[in-house]
Formats: sequence, structure tokens, C-alpha cells
Amino acid sequence: MSLTPAIFRKSVFFFALIPLFAVWGFWVTYFTRPPETLSIYDKLHGYAMFAWVLMLVMQSFLIRTRRRGIHRQTGKLAFMSVHGEI
Repeated sequence: MSLTPAIFRKSVFFFALIPLFAVWGFWVTYFTRPPETLSIYDKLHGYAMFAWVLMLVMQSFLIRTRRRGIHRQTGKLAFMSVHGEI
């Protein structure tokens, strides 16, 4: 067994760590601030990035569980959201 396929099979676990590190990294500057001190831009940016990271984790999980059709649909949604088409 080569190293590369083993890394890809476990990628869902590595990607799942990203939201945990994001919460840790933004704890002081975002999560502990009172909601009324955050601008609408900050809130929308936070929601959009959280959704994007969840799509990343979900896509690696879908590939791991061989659900390629849903994986492709999620990829198209992610692509459209990045390019401002939705």
C-alpha cells in the first residue's frame, strides 16, 4: 500500500479538524464578542466561511462513502458560491 491512498482515505478526519481550529483561532476576535458589536459583513462572512468549510468536510465524507453523485452536486454548489453565481 502506498502512502498517498492512505492519506486520501483519512482526509475526512483531517478536514474535520479545520472547523475546530477555526473556532480556536477566532475565539477571542469573533466568538467572545457581543453580537451587537459585529457588523453585518462580519456575520455574513463568518456564516459563509463556516458553510464553505462544512462543504469541504462533507465532500470528503461523501467520497469516502462512495456517494459520488451528491459529491458532484455539492462541488457544483461550492463552485457557484465562490464565483458569485448564487
